[in-house]
Order: sequence, then C-alpha cells, then structure tokens
Amino acid sequence: MKTIKNLALLFVAAVVAMNVNAQTTKTAAKAETKTTKTAVQAETKAAKAEGKAETKTEKTAAKTATKTSVAAKKESKESEKAESKKEERKELKKEDSEKKPRDGRTKTGDPVNHDKKGPNGETIYSGPKGGNYYLDKKENKVYIK
Repeated sequence: MKTIKNLALLFVAAVVAMNVNAQTTKTAAKAETKTTKTAVQAETKAAKAEGKAETKTEKTAAKTATKTSVAAKKESKESEKAESKKEERKELKKEDSEKKPRDGRTKTGDPVNHDKKGPNGETIYSGPKGGNYYLDKKENKVYIK
C-alpha cells in the first residue's frame, strides 16, 4: 500500500511538473509573439507616418499649383475686363462726340411740346398720333387728356 501511495505521489508530482513546464513554455511563447506584434506595429506606424508626410507634401504642392493657376486665370479675366471697359469707353466717347440733332428731339424720338408742363413739372412730348405725354420715374409714357 505504501508503494501505491508512493507511485501516486510520484505520478501527481510528474503531472504538476509537466503542467508548470507547459505553462512556462506558453508564457514564453506568448511573450515572444507579443514582442513580434509590437515590432510589426511599430514598423507599420513608421511606414504610415512616412506615407502621410509624402502625401502632405504632394497635397501642398498640388494646392499651390492650383492657387497659382487660379491666380493666373483671375489676372487674365481682369485684363480682359479692363480691355473691354476701355473699348466701351471709347465707344461712348465716339457716341458723345457725334452731333446730336438740334430739332428738340429726345431719347423717345418725339418732339418736345414747350407750351405745356406735366403734373410735377415734367417735360411734355408730342406723340406720333398727336397725343401729349410725359415720362414717369420708370420712363413709362403717361398720356395727358
């Protein structure tokens, strides 16, 4: 019976020793995988940081290029506007320099009736069919009875 007890105790001791040995191997393996994971993560972070830096420089270069092209477009538009304004001024000066008819006609093309005045002192014009009218603030013809 003593021998059976001794064998049982030896068996239990062997099992415990195997479990402890297995746990230390597992923890060592876990520690090793953990260190490799952290190393891989550090490498990927560094690669991402480099990629971000490159993309930032590319983006800023693209932005400056677009800004310069937009500025060039604005300058060309402004120069075109300035040229068109100069041409308009020249045309207006030509129109102003031309002699206007001296027969009392206005922008309506109808002769002025000097005998009458409008309700608020407006100029009275004689219409094409003989009626008299004046121009209101919106330059609409208002006929007088």
